[in-house]
Amino acid sequence: MSGNGAEEHTAELQDHEGVVAAVDRLAGRARSRIELQTPDLEPRYFDREAFVQQLERFCLDHRDARVRLLVGDPLAAVRRSRRLLPLARRLTSYFELRRLSPARARSPRSLLIVDDRHAVYRPNAERPGGVIIEDDPARVQPLADELAAAYADSEPDTEFRGLSL
Repeated sequence: MSGNGAEEHTAELQDHEGVVAAVDRLAGRARSRIELQTPDLEPRYFDREAFVQQLERFCLDHRDARVRLLVGDPLAAVRRSRRLLPLARRLTSYFELRRLSPARARSPRSLLIVDDRHAVYRPNAERPGGVIIEDDPARVQPLADELAAAYADSEPDTEFRGLSL
């Protein structure tokens, strides 16, 4: 181990496979809260069977589990989600679905935060490039603060549960 903790806990993500592995690894580490800010739930990362199964296990294994989904375009998310939103509909007491404010909805970024300790940040959801931060609350805190601000500006979106797939 080196003396620089930031290098020990951060890695670049450069391709689709790297993002998938990072998302799955962090979902598997969740103990209390998973938060996601995304333009449209990005099905290639967050609507996959493996990820959705991990979310289901997380919710059922942790009585106080919470999953927050902040989405820029809920209609696109509903049209494209075949697994994640049906899970949210089944486990409503664990999931909170919110529409990002119009200003934040225009942001192309994607942010997954787990227990305020781990994160996957991608500045542009259209591309796989980004970083994974593991077990480093100090490095995750600024991202968690940004997500909390996005949450405060967002609105509950009952359309998520009401619209049929």
